[in-house]
Amino acid sequence: MLDYSKEYEVDFGNLLSVTMNKKIPLREGITGCFDWLSITFNCFSYEADNDFTYAKLTGESQHKIKELLKFFNRENDNLFSFDRESGANGFKYKICLQEGCYLLFYGPITMNGCPSTGLNITGVGCQWLISHGKFYGLLKYLIEYVYRFTRFDSAIDNYTNIMPLSHINELVKKRSYVSIFKNPFKVTGTPNPESDYGYDGVTYYLGNASDILIRIYAKNWKEEKQEEIKDWTRWEIQLRDHERIKQLVTLIILGYEGDDYSDYFNIVASILREILMFKIPGKNKQKTRWEDDLEYLKFLNEVNGIKLFHAPKGKSEFEISKAWFEKSCSLFLTQICMIYGEEKFFKYIKYLITDKFFDMKENNYNLVINEFERQNKKFNINEIAKMMNKFEGEFNRYEFDLSLKDETIDQDEKLLKAMEERKKILDE
Repeated sequence: MLDYSKEYEVDFGNLLSVTMNKKIPLREGITGCFDWLSITFNCFSYEADNDFTYAKLTGESQHKIKELLKFFNRENDNLFSFDRESGANGFKYKICLQEGCYLLFYGPITMNGCPSTGLNITGVGCQWLISHGKFYGLLKYLIEYVYRFTRFDSAIDNYTNIMPLSHINELVKKRSYVSIFKNPFKVTGTPNPESDYGYDGVTYYLGNASDILIRIYAKNWKEEKQEEIKDWTRWEIQLRDHERIKQLVTLIILGYEGDDYSDYFNIVASILREILMFKIPGKNKQKTRWEDDLEYLKFLNEVNGIKLFHAPKGKSEFEISKAWFEKSCSLFLTQICMIYGEEKFFKYIKYLITDKFFDMKENNYNLVINEFERQNKKFNINEIAKMMNKFEGEFNRYEFDLSLKDETIDQDEKLLKAMEERKKILDE
């Protein structure tokens, strides 16, 4: 944990100047949140099996890592009973601790010769930690034990008509801006000559992905809510530098302990101001002598007032998956219903549900449990099992499971035995 006998120094020079920003009260319509946090550790040791496929932590490290797992309510779980997924960025594999929170194992070798262990927390994961009062404690733990902070993203959601995307597009096209980067804005999207931006789903990138990167895009387009939300522009500031991220984390801890954490987005606005300034074209050929764009200055002042540790109402993994399902599968479901008719169609749906129920894995249950919690409902596996058992008796499995149609009577006996086993589990 942190050493409370020493003072924590925040190098504001490293964070970039804050003296130019004056705080003003937050206006409705501009909010901020943490959108990504990645860390690596070198304090956990590994034992490898012969082929190094599933290298696992030593017994001592498995005990040591429990302190980290407490922040995700998993300290009493066996790490290696989790479902493993393929890793990334040099890590062998990963497990899901909570929605949007992933622990990665056996990564690149660190300076002390120990393979790294990683932790990736998405925007959804940050929301979960904040809403459960875990984020502050986790940051204190990381300051003590982290090997390197590898990524930290802050996001600003602008629902107002201040600095709209159309204005950004106009300034970018005219190159009416100055920045610390050599390369200009990169504009991407699906080409569409009829669009005002030249693209559908337009995104503006500025910076270097290995250090500082700014992304600006129409969030309402990405979330397919153009009709519901007219103005919704997302600004994302991605930091990769370990020291700069460490300073920001320390600032968050200090602010939380002093119950004064309003400075965080003041710093974010400061970073934006120092690395990018939109300008109003003037007669002087030197852009640095042009006047600062008033819309941009107004936007930065609004960012100053964003309150830290506000858990935004972002989409849960359930909502994201549901939106994908509705977009990708609902048409075919309609076609199946038209072909089967109402009675057979709903029997088919129950067949699909019960067929997959016993294939549910840890991360699948996490999605359900977290959604129950978001809706203030109590998750009861026994009630769900009863529902599945009821469904099982409402359709003929032979009607839908093609693998059973050409089997012998032995297959009938296997099916009956499987159903008996399910009944035993339910009774227990």
